[in-house]
Amino acid sequence: MVESLNDVIFSLDVNGIVTYISPVVESLLGYTPEEITGQSFNELIYPDDLSMLRTRFERSLKGHSESSEFRILARNGKDFVFLRASSQPIRDGEKIVGVIGVLTDISERLKSETRLNKQSGQLKLLSEIAKEIDQAHEVKEVLQRAVELTRDLFGYQHVGIFLIDQDRQVLVLRAKAGEFATVFREEHELDLHQGMVGWVCENGRSLLANDVSTEPSYINLYPDLLPTRSELTVPIRLDDEILGVLDIQSSQQNDFDETDLLVEETLADQIAVALKNARLYQSLEQELAERRQAESALRESEERFRSAFEKAPVGMVLLHPTGWFMRVNQSFERMVGYQEAELVVMNFRTLAHPDDLQTHEEMIRRALSGAIDAFDAELRFSHKDGREIWALVRSQLLRNPRGEPLYFILHALDITERRRADAELKASLAEKEVLLNEVHHRVKNNLEVILSLADMQSRRLEDKSARESLRLLQERIRTIALVHESLYRSHSLAFIHIQKYLQKLTDNLYMAFGIPDVIMSVDAADVTLSVDTAIPCGLIVTELVTNSLKYAFPADYLIERRSAAGPKPEIRVVLREEGDPKKVGDPKKVGDPKKVGDPKKVGGQKKVGDQPASGQLVLEVIDNGIGLSTDFNLQGLGSLGFRLVKSLVGQLHGSLEVLEENGTHFRIEFAGRKRGDLHEQ
Repeated sequence: MVESLNDVIFSLDVNGIVTYISPVVESLLGYTPEEITGQSFNELIYPDDLSMLRTRFERSLKGHSESSEFRILARNGKDFVFLRASSQPIRDGEKIVGVIGVLTDISERLKSETRLNKQSGQLKLLSEIAKEIDQAHEVKEVLQRAVELTRDLFGYQHVGIFLIDQDRQVLVLRAKAGEFATVFREEHELDLHQGMVGWVCENGRSLLANDVSTEPSYINLYPDLLPTRSELTVPIRLDDEILGVLDIQSSQQNDFDETDLLVEETLADQIAVALKNARLYQSLEQELAERRQAESALRESEERFRSAFEKAPVGMVLLHPTGWFMRVNQSFERMVGYQEAELVVMNFRTLAHPDDLQTHEEMIRRALSGAIDAFDAELRFSHKDGREIWALVRSQLLRNPRGEPLYFILHALDITERRRADAELKASLAEKEVLLNEVHHRVKNNLEVILSLADMQSRRLEDKSARESLRLLQERIRTIALVHESLYRSHSLAFIHIQKYLQKLTDNLYMAFGIPDVIMSVDAADVTLSVDTAIPCGLIVTELVTNSLKYAFPADYLIERRSAAGPKPEIRVVLREEGDPKKVGDPKKVGDPKKVGDPKKVGGQKKVGDQPASGQLVLEVIDNGIGLSTDFNLQGLGSLGFRLVKSLVGQLHGSLEVLEENGTHFRIEFAGRKRGDLHEQ
C-alpha cells in the first residue's frame, strides 16, 4: 500500500539518518530508496533551508508534530524539487526513537502561485495608481507614487520631493521621476536656504518661475545636464509645519500657469496628509509589531519557564502566599513521595516539620511586607513513608505589575545525606579530639614522671657539675612538657599561642635560676605556632635565657650595677614578625661584626644558617650583662647548649646572628608561623 502512494513515506532515527523511504522517491527525485537509506537528510537539502529543517527536526524529537516546506536537490544535480514534509515523533514507550513523515511534491503548486502572484501584482499596481496617494502606508511609497503620478498624469519632465531633515538642517531628495531623474543621486542634499526649494521652505509660499533666468533664488547645479527653463515649487505643509517641497521643472519657458500651481498645491496638500497617515500607520505597525514581539517573547519565556520548572534537577514549588501548593515538579514529588495531585490539596504547614515553621513563617511575613524579596532556610519535610527529609530551600516572592503578591517560587535541594555525613564527621572529629587530648595529657604526665626521676637522681649525686647538667636537662624536658600542657588546655590540638607559652616558660626559668636583681620580660607578637615550630623555639629560648641567667650577671657585676646609675640588669625575650616597627637592634649597624677568618666563608661572621625569606618571624634574646668573651666563635662553640641552639635553628630552617651592644643579643629568623588567635581555656 505504501508503494502505491503518490507521496513519499520516510522515517529518520534520532541522528537524522534515513532508516526507510518509500520507492515513490525514485520517480520524484531520481534516487532509489537504497541510495538514500542510511544517509543523513542534511546531504540533499538546499543549504538555505537546512537550518529551518534542523530546528523542526529537533522539535519533533521533543514530541511535536511538524510541517515544513523546503527544497531538495534532484538526482540530476541541477534541479530542486519543492516538497512539503509532515512529520511526527516515533515513540518506544515513553522514549522518542525517531521521526516518521510524509513528503508531498508541491513544485507545480508553487509555480502556479508564482504566476498568480505576478498577475496579482500587475493588477494591484493598476489599482494603486487609481487610488488617492494618501491611501499609502509607507512614507517612501507615498512619495515615489506621488512623483510618478504627477509625471504620468501631467507629463512634466522632472518631478522631485524634498523633505526637511530637522536634525541636520538640510533638504533631502526623497523621491524623483522624469527625464531629469538620473541626474540626481539618491538622497541628494541641498542647504536649507539654497535655490527655489530653499526659498519656499524659508518663506512657506509657492514659487513659480516661467523664466528661471530672471528668478534671483534659482540655481542650477548641473547646467549642462539640466536645461531647465521653467520651475514650479510648492510647500508640503501639515498644519503650520513645513515638511518639505514638491519641485517640478521643465525645459520649456512659460510651461506653467496658475492652474498648474493650483493643481500642484492641492497635490502637495494630499502628499502632506498621506505622509501624516503613513507616519501614523508606521507608528501603529511598529507598536503592533512590538506588541506581537512582546507576546511572542512572553510565550517563549513561559514555555522556557515551564520546561525549566518540569526538568529542573532540584525540587521546585509554586506556593500561594497562604501556604497552599499550586504546582510542583517531578523532582519535588520524588523528594517528598507525594504526587502533584496530592500536594495541591495540602498546605505547606502540613508537610514541614513543626519546629521549623515559626522561623519560616516569619520570613514569609517579612517577604509579604516588602522587607525582603527572597530568603534561604534549611527545613525538614515529612516524607510520605514517614521519613524525615532535610532540604535547603530558597524562596522568592513574585509580584504582579501592581506590586501585589502572586506566589512564592521555592527551590528545594535534598541535603539529607549531607546532614547525615556532617553529623558523622563531627562525631568522628570529636572522638579524635578526645584521643589527641588524651595523648598530650599522657605525654605531659610521662615527662613529669621523668622530671621527678631526674630530680630524685639529682639529690643523690654529689658531683656539682653532674647535678648542674641534670638540672639543665630537667629544664629542657620541662620546656617540652609545657608545650603538651598548653595543647591539652587549648581548643587547638596543633597550634600554640606563643605569647602565653613564652611567658610561662621564662617564668619557670626565672624561678629555677632567677637572680633577684635581674628583670625578666617577654614581648611576643600575637601569633600562633605549630607544635613542630613551638618546641624548637621553646628549647632555643630555654638555652639562651639559661645562658644569660648563669653567665651574663656575675656577682661583682651586680654589686657594681646596684650603686651605678643607668638601666637595671635585664633579660628580654622578643618575638615579632619581620618588618614589625618594634624592631630591636640592627645587625647592619649595631655592634662590632667580630670577623673571624675569611668573611666569604661560612662562619666568617657571627652568623649561621641561610638568610631567611622576608615575612618570617624574628626571635631575639637580649641581655645587658657583661657580654661575650673576646675569643667567642659561634661556629666553633663546643658547649652542649650552643650546639643544641645551632641544631634547633637548622631544624627551623632559620638563621642565627650574635650582636654585641652593652651585653649580648641573639637574633634568630625562622618560618613556620600561623596567624590567628587561639583562646586558652
